[in-house]
Amino acid sequence: MKQKILWLFAVAIMAVVSSCSRSGEILSTVPADSRGVAVVNVDSLLGGMGCSVADGKVELPQGVRLRNGLRTKLKLFASLGQAADMTRVVIAATAQNDMYATFRVHDRQATESALLAYGMAKSESKDGFEVYAGKGLCCYLDENQCWLTGEDDAISPKELLADARKGSVRSSFGAVAEFLDGNGLLSVAAPVSGIGVQSAADEWICVDARQSGKALLLHTKRMTSDGEVVRNRALRALNPSVLRLLPANTPLLAAVGLNGNLDWSGLVAAGGLAGGFQTMGMIESIVPFLEKTEGTVAFAAQPRDAGAWSDLGFSGWNFVFVAQMPEADALKAVEALRAYLARMMFSIAPLSKGFSVNQNGLQLNVFARGDMLCVVNGNPQGGFAGGFSPESVGVVRLSVPEDMLIQRSALEVVADVSYTGVEVSLSLPQYDCPFLQALLSELSL
Repeated sequence: MKQKILWLFAVAIMAVVSSCSRSGEILSTVPADSRGVAVVNVDSLLGGMGCSVADGKVELPQGVRLRNGLRTKLKLFASLGQAADMTRVVIAATAQNDMYATFRVHDRQATESALLAYGMAKSESKDGFEVYAGKGLCCYLDENQCWLTGEDDAISPKELLADARKGSVRSSFGAVAEFLDGNGLLSVAAPVSGIGVQSAADEWICVDARQSGKALLLHTKRMTSDGEVVRNRALRALNPSVLRLLPANTPLLAAVGLNGNLDWSGLVAAGGLAGGFQTMGMIESIVPFLEKTEGTVAFAAQPRDAGAWSDLGFSGWNFVFVAQMPEADALKAVEALRAYLARMMFSIAPLSKGFSVNQNGLQLNVFARGDMLCVVNGNPQGGFAGGFSPESVGVVRLSVPEDMLIQRSALEVVADVSYTGVEVSLSLPQYDCPFLQALLSELSL
């Protein structure tokens, strides 16, 4: 599974690298009704992976040996580097959700040669564009520009250009188009309305990626076309008294401050994936009370042994879940959980303002403490020291051990949520090189 994840990540990166543009011009050819647009700085991306391109060849980092398929793709990228502008790539999703990449070319003949050498075959011309197909890709080429898409994605460059003349990303996105022209590794913008989140019509989710030391940083924010960064009014500052109940040195921690009205369906689904129907049922029994949460909601977990990461059920983990809510609702949530577990034939012992269960891998204590609902499994060690800004309204800390997702390193994920965005840091601490180069090394033979 971990190799499949790595290959999917690599294929996504390599598909990006295989096309490029000078974004200011290219964005004028992308229709304004696109469901999402990304601009990638290919030179910075390759540099971040420890690669260099010269004279149509890609030099890999020392010690990295790639499989034939990946080496062939790199050869294509190097060849295109001599025929096209490799400083940027624009990837877009049409209004019909078809994906394509487009880039400027300065040597059409060399571009054709690169496509043929890669194994694509020339097909019949269409609408004045040369067409090449093969290797699961379809390419449309004219004198100045190339469009690259999957064989199953139906795009028409002629129609895209006609739609862009009516309104393009460059002419219609305003400050969002300027954001896409940023100097990071990657910039992405998508209308908030397109991802099912209630918002004003002119709001965009904007994400940029850059390297900082060994880490890959992702920053997400909501902004309007006039450049205003939208403040998230559904969040509030974290409560330190709640965080102090969480285990110290935990590899899994998440906390967020809420003003209420959160859709908890995602938590129910996640519980089902991690712990099965029993966990899903427990969460569903208290969702009506979680919906009344106003304050900090926090979760932290510690594995009891090395095998816990392979089995995310209760038996392998100590954890703490805390949700701030009115005390009356916390007591009602305790009773709802007690009733659910009783129906499931668990043996229940009373606690002050709560109950305990010690059966079938559960070592559960459920109780109300003032304005907090507390659910504790096992014997986690408390004392979370903090490490967050007073402006933080949410934090996530995740440390996945070596050989679980990444073969030769742990994976460290740190996310800090503010009123105006989310900053995520990804790192592979066992590697003494930047994140993308370390990821490429994981793909090495």
